Amino acid sequence: MFRLVLRKMGSNAWKVLCLLAGAVLAVGMACAVPLYSAGILQRMLVRDLEAYQSATNRYPGHLALVGSLGYARQDQATAFARTLRDTFDGLVRDMPADPLLTGEAAWITGLYHEIETAGKPRMASVTLGGMTGFGDHVVLLRGRMPADSLVDGVLETVASEKALRDSGMALDRDYPVSSFRQPRGSPPLLSVRVVGVYALADGQDLFWYRSPDHVDATLMTDPGLLDSLGDTFPPLAAGERTIYAAFDYRDFGIRDLPALSRLVARGHAVADEQDFSPRFSAAFETVLASYASREAELSFHLLVLTVPVLLMLAFYLFMVSQLMVRGESGVVAVLESRGAGRPRILGLYGIEGLLLALPALVAGPLAGTWMVRVIGASGGFLEFVDRKALPVALDGPTLLTAAVAACLSMAATLLPVLSISRTTIVLQRRERARPDRAPLWERLFLDVLLLGIGLYALYRLNAELDAFRRTGEGGTDAQPDFLLFLASTIFLLGSGLLFLRLYPILLRILYRIGRGLWGPALYASFHQLLHAGNPVRFLMLFLILALSVGLFSANAARTLNGNREDNIRCRVGADIRLQERWTPYDANGDPIYGIDGSGWGGGGSGFSGTSVPSDGDIRYVEPDFDRFWSLEGVDHAARVFRAGRVTVSSGSLKAQSGLMAVDPRDFAQVAWTAPGLNPHSLTAYMNILIRRPDALLLSTDLRDTLGLSVGDPVEISIGAVLLDGVAAAFVDTWPGYRPVLPGPDGRPVRQALVVGHLERLYSRMPMTPYEVWLKRAPGTSDKPVYDALPAAGIAVVAIESANQQVALDRNDPMNQGTNGALTLGFLVSMMVCGVGFLIHWILSVRGRTLQFGVYRAMGLGRRSVAAMLLWEQLLVSGTAILAGLLLGSLASRLYLPLFLLAGSDPAPAIPFRVLASGADRTRILLVLGGLLLACFLLLLRMVLRIRIHQAVKLGEE
Repeated sequence: MFRLVLRKMGSNAWKVLCLLAGAVLAVGMACAVPLYSAGILQRMLVRDLEAYQSATNRYPGHLALVGSLGYARQDQATAFARTLRDTFDGLVRDMPADPLLTGEAAWITGLYHEIETAGKPRMASVTLGGMTGFGDHVVLLRGRMPADSLVDGVLETVASEKALRDSGMALDRDYPVSSFRQPRGSPPLLSVRVVGVYALADGQDLFWYRSPDHVDATLMTDPGLLDSLGDTFPPLAAGERTIYAAFDYRDFGIRDLPALSRLVARGHAVADEQDFSPRFSAAFETVLASYASREAELSFHLLVLTVPVLLMLAFYLFMVSQLMVRGESGVVAVLESRGAGRPRILGLYGIEGLLLALPALVAGPLAGTWMVRVIGASGGFLEFVDRKALPVALDGPTLLTAAVAACLSMAATLLPVLSISRTTIVLQRRERARPDRAPLWERLFLDVLLLGIGLYALYRLNAELDAFRRTGEGGTDAQPDFLLFLASTIFLLGSGLLFLRLYPILLRILYRIGRGLWGPALYASFHQLLHAGNPVRFLMLFLILALSVGLFSANAARTLNGNREDNIRCRVGADIRLQERWTPYDANGDPIYGIDGSGWGGGGSGFSGTSVPSDGDIRYVEPDFDRFWSLEGVDHAARVFRAGRVTVSSGSLKAQSGLMAVDPRDFAQVAWTAPGLNPHSLTAYMNILIRRPDALLLSTDLRDTLGLSVGDPVEISIGAVLLDGVAAAFVDTWPGYRPVLPGPDGRPVRQALVVGHLERLYSRMPMTPYEVWLKRAPGTSDKPVYDALPAAGIAVVAIESANQQVALDRNDPMNQGTNGALTLGFLVSMMVCGVGFLIHWILSVRGRTLQFGVYRAMGLGRRSVAAMLLWEQLLVSGTAILAGLLLGSLASRLYLPLFLLAGSDPAPAIPFRVLASGADRTRILLVLGGLLLACFLLLLRMVLRIRIHQAVKLGEE
């Protein structure tokens, strides 16, 4: 049997290679998902830890156990230190990496010595400390390091310049030190001498677990001597102790996160069990807590994006296997008629499937690794940059995924065998004489069922979106239905099957319309397609799925990237937004120091602008605004005043709102906007303010709250200043304005907006600091503008650049992961579509050799044969391509809002919009046009090379 399988595979070598390529691709794609997830999550973990270090100036690889007994006896302090060490050693052993260093520090507090200040005695606080390895991490400025034992009863220490100054001590002098635990009037415990002054060798050294400022206030001595002081002087037992270790956080693998989380939980539990209640601290704990939600969000995205691609690969394997099995139906019928039972036939094909699955199991993970390394360089959708490859490694879960994918690919190739395993020669002849039965899915109305499920999922999606807009809880918080993950795939499959149900009807209608007009070639094409049966329809379903999945991936990428970028640019409001430092003056014209005088709504998070002082004691003088016009790289500049909280009233109704006042002409030139965000363009709104300086633009929620209409009078209270105006228009979005802000509990909070004329506002209130919005000159980067600011004497309090924010967003590992998965899905869809397309038509033409020979024998010329092939391509492939593009666009419009539930941004500056790129459709059509042309030329060459006598002989056999 094994030799029979090898001979059969050898006779169909190119078909077997196509199946093997599909199986390798399926296993590779299945492996690429966990490999890519692990790689991008690893990069995301390292980035998050680095961001934590930058934000907190604290190394994220530290682990520490801190305990305090207060005033302790020496025996208690010794037991306390031993318990801390044993507990901490157990935690360090369970860490997934070896420590870079370990350290221990002890402190004795509650000490003082008496000094005189301005002729009056006072008590200066003294803290003694000791750290293992302290001398290796400091540089002596003067003196020497202390001895490791008492020298003539005196404790030698070293101090920083600050500690020496704060303690009121001098170098090489003895100072009697007492404890607050002693009764007043008791003699000093011992004398302390500072024998050296030190400075930190490196303030960023991992040795300094706590801030070096803490050590700066301490007199440091030998740690062993410090621990033994309690034996001689009981009040000097070390009651505060810290044991710590530093790990290289880059060694923390994605697979180590569960162990790290368990270790953190155990560390807190062990600390809580101790009588002295030590505090367990893991610097990476905060990152792990936030990382879980980011991991869930990325997994959510990847699951939604890869399910359609994997389903399409399964269809590819099934289609190629079905074509092979149909071509071998005669062989199966002969084997069945000669006594080979169904188990033997299934075993025959099972061995063939196993011979395909084993190489796929070996080559698939390697192909998946290559995919991940290539796609890991994705800087955007179908954009590749020179970036360090993702860290990928074949581990147990990935190999298990490969084994499952290989088994499923083997099952997909064996499914068509089940339908012909009982076929005898008699049954085969009988089936050929009978008309084709409708496929099982059509008889069971599977298309209607799947389409109904898809529409129900759409209903559930809209319900989830409504809840999300009300509560701000995304899919990773609110646990959406798992059905939503598969909603787009189910819809595409159901819609594709429904189209196939209607396709023969549409074909018959078209045929009957011009039955008397069709030429021989077109008539033959209609006749062939009307009687082709299920194989052609399966090809159409495959093309529809491949194209719709590819277009869905492309639209998903454009939508996610476009919405993120548009939100960033709308939050910033312009290319560059900055706040210059203004000097405040008092009523006498003298500058006031210690007051910044500048309000800044950084990040577009709200209107935190400066309020006008009601007492009028503070004055501002406007800096020269013309300096911004002359800056290198600046094309236009605008003044924008923003106030965080004003009262808007209309009649008896009042509401709180943010205020933005602008110079209309300049603002129209500088502010970022996109078409379709508001009923009218930004220029139209600015023209209103130019014609009527008292006109006010209000947000739509403020209109609903106050019941306003265009032309209604409105009054604004800005501190003690009243500004009247007229409601001229209502807007949903605005540059620099976020309609929704995340509240303290994470839920969205609505924020209203009023936009008015800046000059009219300043005519009613004193000059107050404003922001400056800049538009860069075309082709200019941010650097020339940033460099020109200090050269022009402009002191900047805060500054934001839309381009820099967009660049940070693109480099975020979360977004890289999404773009990489979408790019991978699109490329695989196009590649599988092309290969499957060619395989089907080649096998189809080879199976119709007799038919083409008869046509040629009947006098059908070369041009007519070419025309017949061309019409078949258009009626089958062209129709499927058109349907795939239409269904992909429809699925994108209906189901892409699902990504709103992934917890991305609970407070977007602009509404979520489904975006599509004409370039993506053009790219798809170019690929498919090239495939159609290549396929047509290849098939035409095959048909024209058929010799009539060989075809007739083949028919006789």
